[in-house]
Amino acid sequence: MKFGIFFLIALHGGYVKRPFLALITFFVLALPVYSYSADAKITNATVAAVDDGVTIAFVVADAFDKDIEEAIKSGLDTSFTFRVKIERKKTLWFDKNEAELSFKHTVKYDTLRDEYQVTFEEDENRVERTKDALVMKSLMSTCAGITLAPEGGLVKGAEYEIMAMAELHTVKLPMGLDYLLFFVKLWDFETDWHTVIFSP
Repeated sequence: MKFGIFFLIALHGGYVKRPFLALITFFVLALPVYSYSADAKITNATVAAVDDGVTIAFVVADAFDKDIEEAIKSGLDTSFTFRVKIERKKTLWFDKNEAELSFKHTVKYDTLRDEYQVTFEEDENRVERTKDALVMKSLMSTCAGITLAPEGGLVKGAEYEIMAMAELHTVKLPMGLDYLLFFVKLWDFETDWHTVIFSP
């Protein structure tokens, strides 16, 4: 894993020259692929009715390990993509997808200021800064509340499934190196869908 992080930093900084890429790629692809965040999951999900729909809040647990933290601190971009949706339960036909949203939390490490910058796409790209890695991880993995608003509103007494999942995307490779996806997939993961049954 140390080699993986070093290689990505070298790519990011332009230190690896193209004549060596084929050889490096051969050895890299020969290595076994591991899942470093296989236990990541949605937890602490809460649902509440609001005037125009329903709000869901949740946390992604076990999303970070030492290698991901080192990759972030090396300056490589990392994003969580959250997906949430609401489906109305049907008894005689398929469930109806009432509304669906996706949004990102993105972290960048500023080496000059020695601080993390976290951007919240769902909140008009609001930015929070912190020097504390624990705070950064909490900001990245917490959805404080997102509203799903079905067209026509919620039907009183109907049963709905409120679902959420998260994906981690680590490392934005330079132009022309998109085919080197091996290291990206070392850290990428997606959680299972977490479902909460709700009736207004």
